[in-house]
Amino acid sequence: MASRAASPRDRTRKKWSPRSVNYMLSLLTAVLEDQMQQGRATRNVARLLARIPASPKPPDTLTAAEVEKILKHIETDRDAIAWQLALTGLARSPGCVGPMSTSMPTR
Repeated sequence: MASRAASPRDRTRKKWSPRSVNYMLSLLTAVLEDQMQQGRATRNVARLLARIPASPKPPDTLTAAEVEKILKHIETDRDAIAWQLALTGLARSPGCVGPMSTSMPTR
């Protein structure tokens, strides 16, 4: 397969997605920019490269009925506020809301 690169173990790798390519270009741009500021590079060639147009997938959101079902299910849960924050998108990580009862033993 000419379109896929061989790995060190002779396995073929899948093609990079536009998102992955653009992310790598942004990282390389930042690294070269830093090296230019330190005087170790004279030109940031990554900044000159065009990004690949990407068509992101639309988010798969819950319906109002699904949210109501979840809220009814967690009514008596001691961590209900954490679940409500998660449903609204405010809790991005477990550290934001503290330990959950399912992951930590109760005292």
